[in-house]
Amino acid sequence: MYKLGIDLGGTGIKAALLDKNGSISQRAAIATHCELGYQAVFDRIAQCAGQCLEQEHIKPSDLKAIGLAAAGMLSEDGQEIVFSSNLRFLHVKAVDEMKKRFPCPITLTNDADAAALGEHFYGAGKGAKSSVTITLGTGIGSGIVMNNKIMSGSFRSGAEIGHQIIEANGIQCRCGQQGCLEVYASGTALIVDAARRARENPSSFLNSICSGNLAKLDAGMVFQAHYNHDPDATRAIEQFTKYLGIGIINVINLLQPEAVIIGGGLSAEKENLTKPLNDYVRKHLLFGGQNMRTKIRYALLGNDAGALGAAMLCE
Repeated sequence: MYKLGIDLGGTGIKAALLDKNGSISQRAAIATHCELGYQAVFDRIAQCAGQCLEQEHIKPSDLKAIGLAAAGMLSEDGQEIVFSSNLRFLHVKAVDEMKKRFPCPITLTNDADAAALGEHFYGAGKGAKSSVTITLGTGIGSGIVMNNKIMSGSFRSGAEIGHQIIEANGIQCRCGQQGCLEVYASGTALIVDAARRARENPSSFLNSICSGNLAKLDAGMVFQAHYNHDPDATRAIEQFTKYLGIGIINVINLLQPEAVIIGGGLSAEKENLTKPLNDYVRKHLLFGGQNMRTKIRYALLGNDAGALGAAMLCE
């Protein structure tokens, strides 16, 4: 029997079909189009899943279970997406909607938890018993795995590493707090800081790399400018690294995982991202990092992580 993992994001839907050995046999992806409303989104989930089944020449009745990973706040009973700004969902009974379209058991989970589980068992955390995955994007997503099990708190909304306060009375975060890690060390935070520096220095290579349109600046461009020895890009990356390092130090002091895995688009920078982070954390960790055993690694699975983890959480 097969399992199907679905990663439901505000922009795209990704599906992965797992065979009896737990290996991905088929993949599919389509746009979400959440502006069409939640019913249309679930129709598109069924369409994406259907592509996997057709490619494998199997029927929905051949599915043992489906795991659905979604961004947002989930209900304690795991049946409902209470709120998701990315999906424009409010109190959507996701499991019921899936059951209208599929005859098998459905498991709903948080997308960051699913990605963390996928990386833990199949990616950069493979072989470890504990890992923390931090996904850098528009915000910061995170998932904690301890003793090979997801830790999401008593009310299914824990592991919000991006909303630890690292600057008292700091920058306003969209969550309502001030000084969250997310506003200093997400992909967006890096872009905002680099763009500010570029505006203050018109001769910065950052202006050239985006043809003078800083609205088009992305995190990859900031790193590219850094590789071209642009001091503004370098200072932005150093600041970003410092704050992300502080967040990781807090994680290590609290949990001491075997691995901290950095995901999201910035993980494409590989050692250029993780080496400075390892250096910063080792220098500033308790006792001068003399006993630092946690490894900071870049994620390996890319878009497969969430769908893999969702499938693993199926009943």
